[in-house]
Amino acid sequence: MAKSKNKIAQDLYGEDFDYLSGGEKAAVTRAFNAQGTSSPRRPIARAVANSVTVELGRVGDNGVKKCILPKGSVVGDLIEQAAYYIDEDKEKIIASSTGLAVDDDDVLKNGEVYVITPEIRSA
Repeated sequence: MAKSKNKIAQDLYGEDFDYLSGGEKAAVTRAFNAQGTSSPRRPIARAVANSVTVELGRVGDNGVKKCILPKGSVVGDLIEQAAYYIDEDKEKIIASSTGLAVDDDDVLKNGEVYVITPEIRSA
């Protein structure tokens, strides 16, 4: 439970906040404001019950984009939401859990990381 400024002033200096000097008031105010900083941060994106959370990244780019889509969404929907352009002649999308290529009409799996990689064609 958060302490009031008067309670903090009583604990630190043994006087009410109103009777403190300017420097003492500043110290009490800093202690008062710091009370809320120890709570854990909320996640940036929250998943809802009827959704899947997936990540999409491209080899050679830093990081991946986290996306939340409705259940039943396909890989094409993910690409559209993440705002990536896929050159069908040179690139393919791989599901990192299996290492297999996926098509635009494959249904997304919750928690999966999809990677856009250059397509390697052997002769």
